[in-house]
Amino acid sequence: MGRQLLFCVETDKQCNSDWIYIKNFIDTYCTYDKAEIRFEKLYMGGKGKYNTPKFERMVQKKISDYKKIAKGDTVVIYCFDCDDYDIEPRDKDRIEAEEQYCRDKGFEFVWFCKDIERVFVGQKVPDDEKKKTAEEYSKKELITTLKPEKMHGTKFKNGVSNLANVLERYMTVMN
Repeated sequence: MGRQLLFCVETDKQCNSDWIYIKNFIDTYCTYDKAEIRFEKLYMGGKGKYNTPKFERMVQKKISDYKKIAKGDTVVIYCFDCDDYDIEPRDKDRIEAEEQYCRDKGFEFVWFCKDIERVFVGQKVPDDEKKKTAEEYSKKELITTLKPEKMHGTKFKNGVSNLANVLERYMTVMN
């Protein structure tokens, strides 16, 4: 048996920045049975692509493939940036629609406020520097400077995420 945690991240495969930060957090602050938990990722390739028919087929294929090889279940975890939810009605509507989509589908909803870089790095990072910044963050082991309480958010706040709250349902997260 076992369980697959399928992370659906906004970045694209070439950049991979979102997954670098998330995996660094898991490797540093979480403990789990490595024989029972498997991590997979899917790249949305940008905002608003979470519910396209093509992406939904990709999610279903990952679920079905895992069921065939492991006879286990899959937890789908969508990861979104909140962006300027507090000043841009368009961003507020988008993040609310993403949350509702996850609720309707029975998927986990992880948010990073205002974006994943502000949570992990502490500042906004230009698009053309996201890959390099994430790679340096990992290489220099800057994850050890993260205040884990920032990952236990219950409401949107700049520099905060609910990632740990979601992961605690499937593994132990250190505070």
